[in-house]
Amino acid sequence: MNRSSFLRISNYLLFLLSCVMIGTGLTLELRFADSGPQRVIIAGLSRHDWSELHFIAALGFIVLSLLHLILNWSWVVKVATRQRSLLLLLSIGLGLLLIAAPLLLPAKPRSAGDGMGIMGSGKGPQTRAQRHRISDSTP
Repeated sequence: MNRSSFLRISNYLLFLLSCVMIGTGLTLELRFADSGPQRVIIAGLSRHDWSELHFIAALGFIVLSLLHLILNWSWVVKVATRQRSLLLLLSIGLGLLLIAAPLLLPAKPRSAGDGMGIMGSGKGPQTRAQRHRISDSTP
């Protein structure tokens, strides 16, 4: 297989893996978010199974992205040697920061009174439906 064919196939696989990551991520966030303690199964898969599928797609995306970058290294070098090298360096730095930051943030055990993260209300573990009912009934 020549370089051009491999790039076409890898572009297509990167697109498919992106779609899988978006679909599984949205499923995890929107379909399992309000499930509470009861066990929910979607298409025969539990939340844990959907998380594994999401993770495997992400690993495949990382590997293919690195191969894609290696195969297009001459383009990266050409862009870096132009006046846009500062933008390229800033973009690479921002990308590495976005990759490393969640891995470097401190972790602590979650207590019962902790909020629900970015989308949470800070009022403890509640489903979205409970938060909407509370906010709708407040004058």
